[in-house]
Amino acid sequence: MPSPPTLFLIDGSNQMYRAYHAIRGLTGPDGKSTNAVYGFITMLRKLMADHQPDYVVASFDLPFETFRAKLSPDYKANRESMPGDLREQVPWIHEACEALGVPILTAEGFEADDVIGTLARAAASHGLHAAIVTGDKDFFQLVGDGIRVYNPRDAGIWYDDAGVQQKFGVPPGQVVDVLALMGDASDNVKGVPGIGEKGARDLIATHGSLDALLENAADVPQRKYREALLEHAAAARQSRELVTIRTDVDVPFDVDRFRYVGPSRERCYDLFSRLGFRTLVAEFAPTAAAVAKDYAIVGSTEELTALAAQLAAAGRFALKVITDGDAPVRAALVGISVSTGPGHARYIPLGHEGFGGGFSLGKAEALAVLAPVLTDPDTIKIGHDLKADLIVLGRHGVNLRNERGFDTMLASYLIDANKSSQPLEPVALEQLQYKALTEEEVRGKGVKALPFSQVPVDSVLDYAGERADLAYQLSAHFAPMLERDGLQAVYRDLELPLVPILAAIE
Repeated sequence: MPSPPTLFLIDGSNQMYRAYHAIRGLTGPDGKSTNAVYGFITMLRKLMADHQPDYVVASFDLPFETFRAKLSPDYKANRESMPGDLREQVPWIHEACEALGVPILTAEGFEADDVIGTLARAAASHGLHAAIVTGDKDFFQLVGDGIRVYNPRDAGIWYDDAGVQQKFGVPPGQVVDVLALMGDASDNVKGVPGIGEKGARDLIATHGSLDALLENAADVPQRKYREALLEHAAAARQSRELVTIRTDVDVPFDVDRFRYVGPSRERCYDLFSRLGFRTLVAEFAPTAAAVAKDYAIVGSTEELTALAAQLAAAGRFALKVITDGDAPVRAALVGISVSTGPGHARYIPLGHEGFGGGFSLGKAEALAVLAPVLTDPDTIKIGHDLKADLIVLGRHGVNLRNERGFDTMLASYLIDANKSSQPLEPVALEQLQYKALTEEEVRGKGVKALPFSQVPVDSVLDYAGERADLAYQLSAHFAPMLERDGLQAVYRDLELPLVPILAAIE
């Protein structure tokens, strides 16, 4: 019989502090600290990737007084206030949880521990197991009946009944009594003075429970323990009440809300962009699969003729030549992609072997149809590395005229000359916040990589369409930037005229 689904319960406050202390010195674009939120996101993403939970929810402490403060006014009185650079990250951490698909549940008047304890107990009544994600030993008291503790530190450690016995020295049912005796200085839980962790474990193991120990305190052989127990019995009982995790908090147990459906690409991208997490931004940036677009294959001479007329009428279009091989002076022509506006592209397949369910027009016939508009000096051509396109087309008898063209690779270089290269993918990500497909994603990687000519036309469409579409969008993006930085003349009078000269040299 398969195991029941598991509800992962994340002790958000515990993991937030752990992340804060584990990573230091990380700041965002505005100079504010981002170390805790980055560490928390890293933990959360690893947890989701490693365990693929069926259900998940996180809980955090609220900045309000809890019932424990009413029981003991000096509860947590010794604890230092939250550092300011952590406090300002708390809203981002909450936002990261929701963006990554982890709902948050809290309860005023209670700590996160109590919310998690309540949900853990409720899970059993709904036919679920519970996994409490924390580094806090207090949760050992809840282990059993389908409830385990998972500490995500390092490779991760699971604690069931036997694990608690081995780690803490007593079974889960005696954890609260041990904690009550030993106290907790960080929370100002007094416990019984003079009784430490080892002494508390030994006493509870011997007597079975705190009540039995206190009832027989006069018979404890160790004088120090005996006198402390007799004098501080009330403190021990109050400490037990303070360290006991409540499991009866009035919070809704909504299984549908807790179901893990994965991150929201849009929300993650927005948050990670604001925080300056470049690697995560690249992972969650919009892609061809997520945006509205009009990309299509030109599959007949009639369609190509109509397209050529549209390009001529537009007077301005972007293009990209798709080839086999990296060097334009040797590469075989596989196809041509064109765009007349953002989100619009047409791909003309010219050298796909076996067609792969698409089409492949004759090169000579297709180029003859396109030649008039490609060679028209009054039609503006846009591209990212027009020199490469000029070389390939020139080898096939088409003299691409680009005297009035716009090369977004050159523009990008002028605007940021510190970069040694200006590939389309990072430029599009930085300037358009769009994650373009890479050759590896289309052709494969390493020795298994296929030449574009052997990749089915349908599989090349988005890649080829992006090359023209993104160049078109970048041209509108870079033109005012060149003007703003006083680089328009350098681009127009120096860089662009060099393109056909360098192409001829090659």
